[in-house]
Amino acid sequence: PNHICPGTCTDFTNLSVNATSFQWNFSGANPSSSTDLNPTNICYNTPGNYAVSLIATNAAGSDTITLNNFITVYPYPAPQGISQNGDTLFANAGVISYQWYQNGNIINGATDYFYVATESGNYNIVATDANGCEVEAAIFDVIAGIHSEVGNGSHQLSIFPNPAEDMLSIFNVKPGMNQLKINSISIYNTLGEMLFAVCLPIDKCRLPVEVDVSRLSSGLYYIEIMISEKISRNKFIKN
Repeated sequence: PNHICPGTCTDFTNLSVNATSFQWNFSGANPSSSTDLNPTNICYNTPGNYAVSLIATNAAGSDTITLNNFITVYPYPAPQGISQNGDTLFANAGVISYQWYQNGNIINGATDYFYVATESGNYNIVATDANGCEVEAAIFDVIAGIHSEVGNGSHQLSIFPNPAEDMLSIFNVKPGMNQLKINSISIYNTLGEMLFAVCLPIDKCRLPVEVDVSRLSSGLYYIEIMISEKISRNKFIKN
């Protein structure tokens, strides 16, 4: 191909006959020249139009062909980035197609500029522009909405959103179980120090519960929930 994306490498085929040696010149490429019969892996990193020339030689003399503007390197695709709002990941909108990956594995059907993360992990997106040129962006250590089983599995708590801005909502995802009484909810820092607690045993509260985390600085924290002497501890991020 002679219309390519920045950073693409291409091959050339010699069509001359009866020559015994060859001198290729590739303007704007790396490498910029070759004496191979059929040069391979000639790479173009900078957008623009470039000439290619070949001098074919034998005992009788030389013949030269130059193709001006033969190689067209498309402009760089628009840069990409990923932002997170709750459990939803957003790429920059406006390109032709998208494909999301989790931990290096393709996510089937995830071809929009946003993706709702159902599992924690590392995510990346490959965006393709109108020229077919790709650009990639990644986001690491995404923590999806927390679902935590307490006890024998009869209580499955959801803690949302994660990351949180000001409030964390805690509810039981199993139908009809939101009147469950919580003994205590405690917030810890990464050193294991308890920062504050709500719903102390003397004042049990019922689900759903909202926990005000607006006083916390941005960073990683742990939320510990006790129900009937059963404890669930999960991490969350405060934006």
